[in-house]
Amino acid sequence: MINLLEGTNPKQEMKKVIGEYFESNKPYTIEDLFEVNSGLLEERYTDYYSNEKGEKILVVFIKMLIIKEDGTIELPDERKIINIEQEIKLQKNQESKVNNSAKRNVVRKEVPKAKILLPEDFLISTRGLPIGISLLEYGHDMIKNLVPTHHLIVVRPKTEAIKKNHIYLPLLHLLLSLIVENVYNENYLKYIKEAKKIKEIEVEKNKKSIRRSSSSFFASVKVDEVKKQQFTIPVSYEKQKALYDQMNEIEKKKEEAISRNIAWRKGLYLTIENKI
Repeated sequence: MINLLEGTNPKQEMKKVIGEYFESNKPYTIEDLFEVNSGLLEERYTDYYSNEKGEKILVVFIKMLIIKEDGTIELPDERKIINIEQEIKLQKNQESKVNNSAKRNVVRKEVPKAKILLPEDFLISTRGLPIGISLLEYGHDMIKNLVPTHHLIVVRPKTEAIKKNHIYLPLLHLLLSLIVENVYNENYLKYIKEAKKIKEIEVEKNKKSIRRSSSSFFASVKVDEVKKQQFTIPVSYEKQKALYDQMNEIEKKKEEAISRNIAWRKGLYLTIENKI
């Protein structure tokens, strides 16, 4: 079970802040409060969904290539509603994909509206080192009509469960980030370390290089693993919010310290360069 009090985040200052909030707490699993599902296999779906008016709305699939290393999304520019006149053009654009799918006996389906990302969603990448991405900071307009691929797990709040249990959602997103950073990352690095040892043994036995990456052929986080993940949070909504505010403040101080260090190192470099 993950308890913030037990050092989910290694910072000593963070631990001190957290301690006072856990006089009373309640255990949960992630699936108690969230729906957890993987994204879509892109080649099996069209690039649009139909809204209530029957209009075809173009979607953009979020792939690993447009997720930055810091966990932010490089948002695509193209978003538009496809009207009746444009629908024929859309179908022509899909023609080659449909033909390719037909060769494999795959019928391409329209994207289900439920798969469109929402501002309250939390994404976890499942290829390579896991990355946690909270969409709370983006807002509806910035993530409009985006669809996750199968390389992502979508963690979506259960509205009724959140209300019933008086949960402060930003704290949950922060907790999910901590779990990704301190649990799933650790598990992934442990696996890679073990896989590397096995690879070295195989290379030694076969006297030849194995070129395939050990991280390319497995999901670093699985849906069931996320669902069963346990954690605790304060019972009081007010304490949840206060805890989030203080943890956020500590994170800001850390970011400011990193920025100062970068500026100092750059200044040091320029000073040395000028003296060479």
